[in-house]
Amino acid sequence: DGTFGAVVISPGFTAYQSSIAWLGPRLASQGFVVFTIDTNTTVDQPASRGDQLLAALDYLTQSSSVRSRVDASRLGVMGHSMGGGG
Repeated sequence: DGTFGAVVISPGFTAYQSSIAWLGPRLASQGFVVFTIDTNTTVDQPASRGDQLLAALDYLTQSSSVRSRVDASRLGVMGHSMGGGG
């Protein structure tokens, strides 16, 4: 019951969502809503990745089926290598 903090995770340069998928269950087991994403292309640059991470947070808090369970004051983004560089 209640709401949970949420985090969106982006893969590193030339990597795919599948390389970070294991982080979803791990962080969810600690009480977070977790959204792992694929980037538009595997060579997206930091500004584009940042925009994609923010768009994913907007989706989670405004349109997703779990939006009522997400605490919009407890949001974060992370990524591996360039995935965290946006």
